Amino acid sequence: MTTQNADRKLVLFDMDGTLVNVSRWHWAVFVRTMLSVYGFDPTEHYERGAHAGDTQANMIRAVCQRAGLEEALIEKRLPEAVATLAATAVQVLPADLRAHVLPGVVPLLDALHGRGHALGLVTGALCRTTQAILERTDLLRFFLVRACGDERSERRELVRLVMERARTAYGLGVEDMDVVVLGDAPLDIQAGQAVGARVVAVATGSHTEEELAGYLPDAVLPSLEDWQRALRAILNSH
Repeated sequence: MTTQNADRKLVLFDMDGTLVNVSRWHWAVFVRTMLSVYGFDPTEHYERGAHAGDTQANMIRAVCQRAGLEEALIEKRLPEAVATLAATAVQVLPADLRAHVLPGVVPLLDALHGRGHALGLVTGALCRTTQAILERTDLLRFFLVRACGDERSERRELVRLVMERARTAYGLGVEDMDVVVLGDAPLDIQAGQAVGARVVAVATGSHTEEELAGYLPDAVLPSLEDWQRALRAILNSH
């Protein structure tokens, strides 16, 4: 059953920590990249949870700044670091990641798709990495439009970018853009609020329900495992 166009929503999902859990590979790739390009182990300069939802480039900048590197050096080597991150991730990620899709995700995406809602992905991960993760989790089929961390530097700009792409891909006019943003980090919440979207936060990443609630999303969920509850939160139905 499909929804009427007037009720159609554009639902924008974060990826890691929301749909999948591949953080251990992301971290291993990040450490290897920082050692290779900048010559130091980032572990002691990384604040867990502080970079959740941010773009990879901004994460590199923040860690380098905490390590005391000069801005000119950081920016000079940043393109190499981004390229190395993407290439290394594709090599390191397992060929089959379906076991790392979080509970409830597939039935939730199936339900939204089956009801005629438009889906999009917003992630701080790089385009090449994102493509690999979506292919290896079998989630690529759900996301016709995406915006990734090497396309814009700020999360809210990625949300705006994917909204523009959705207008073209799904034939949505401005008046039809009833947008919902769903993610596991404060940056996801703030980015959604910045574009006037309904925001649903999910505590499957680095932040608790209480921490996420402090950023005043429209709804907070412990996970997507109860996908019918998640569907109601997204559609604002009871």
